Amino acid sequence: MTSLAKTSRTIVKRHGIANIDLIRTYLGLICLGKSDFEAVEHARHDPFFKAAMGIKQSPSSARLRQRFDEDARALVPLLDEASVEFLCKASVPVGTLATGHAPLDIDVFPMDNT
Repeated sequence: MTSLAKTSRTIVKRHGIANIDLIRTYLGLICLGKSDFEAVEHARHDPFFKAAMGIKQSPSSARLRQRFDEDARALVPLLDEASVEFLCKASVPVGTLATGHAPLDIDVFPMDNT
């Protein structure tokens, strides 16, 4: 758990859906391997998806796209910070390569692939 839910409240909400619900919705889609906004139309009416992601109100594809377009500059630093916070809390070992790059391998496949 990161502080993203708290920090996302610092972005002025001009419409009814909370910023954290938008973020959780898109994160859930990405974890399912779907990065297009239209994919939300199938997930937004799925009670399991909403419950699993802790989403109170699901946006339409148009609303999701519009809000991300409106708030992108404010969201990116919060998401970057939350990513680092998550990796630290999960005790992910991050080293460096000879080139100075930090390799990071994350498996987002939603099924057990052991």
